[in-house]
Amino acid sequence: MEPQRMPEEKERKFAKDFLEKWARAEKEEGSAEDALKQVDEALKENPYDPALWFRRASLLTDLERWEEALEAFRGVESLDPAFPRLYVGLAFVLNRMGRVEEAAEEQKKALAAEAGEPSPQEQELEAELDRLVQELPEDLTEDVPAERPPPPEDEMMKGLEELGALAGKPGVPDREDFDALLAKWEGDGFGPWGWQR
Repeated sequence: MEPQRMPEEKERKFAKDFLEKWARAEKEEGSAEDALKQVDEALKENPYDPALWFRRASLLTDLERWEEALEAFRGVESLDPAFPRLYVGLAFVLNRMGRVEEAAEEQKKALAAEAGEPSPQEQELEAELDRLVQELPEDLTEDVPAERPPPPEDEMMKGLEELGALAGKPGVPDREDFDALLAKWEGDGFGPWGWQR
């Protein structure tokens, strides 16, 4: 059985909606080829930016370079499966490539994303986390305090004396200096109770 394509009218509306903003951007920035070169340069600096990959995929779509566009959209998916309009783009490109059944699956994902449903990757991750929690020994699943309790008073005093020493003033700093010194100390990588982060 040969896969059927979307009705032509729906396909045109879908394409128009998807590409409208990129066409405007192309007119403002120059040709799609020039914009693609700029995006490729930016990707050399930041290869893990899903927005850049989406822009690349959109430009390749505009240029009707379907295989490369599909690859770029898959890159977005691997970096951020919840990226806005990702699955709309995937569905469009797959449909243009004649891979209608795959396009329909991506369109379902787009509708699920718009409805706020978790992506298949998020569902898989949640299931795996649940499985791992079930495998944990019981003594590890007991309540664990979220934060360390404050140290005993003598350790706090020692920390305050160290803070004073950092400021070049022996002993415990007065309240005026305390806040400024604490901010400096935390900026150097120490937590409020003296442990290094």
